[in-house]
Amino acid sequence: MEFVVVNQEKTAEKEVYLEAINIICAPDQFCHVMFWSDKSHVPTSWPMTEKQWRTMTLDYFFNPKSKEKTFTWNCDFFDEQNCGDDTD
Repeated sequence: MEFVVVNQEKTAEKEVYLEAINIICAPDQFCHVMFWSDKSHVPTSWPMTEKQWRTMTLDYFFNPKSKEKTFTWNCDFFDEQNCGDDTD
C-alpha cells in the first residue's frame, strides 16, 4: 500500500495519477495506491479518519489473482463528466 501526494495544481489531471500508478505498481503484482492533494490529510496511522478518507482524491486497487482493478475517484476533485471513468 502506497500513499501519494499530488501537486494541488495537478489534482484534476488524471494522467498524473495514471503515470504514478505505472511507476509504483509492478506488472501483474498486487498494488494499492491512495492519493491526496494535501499532505496534511495523509494518514500516519491506521485506520484513517473520516476526513482523511473524504479528502483522498483517488484510491487505486489491483489484485492479480482475481484480475480486479478499481479506480475510485473522488468526484469533489474531478469534473462531473470525467469523475467516475474507470481508466486502464
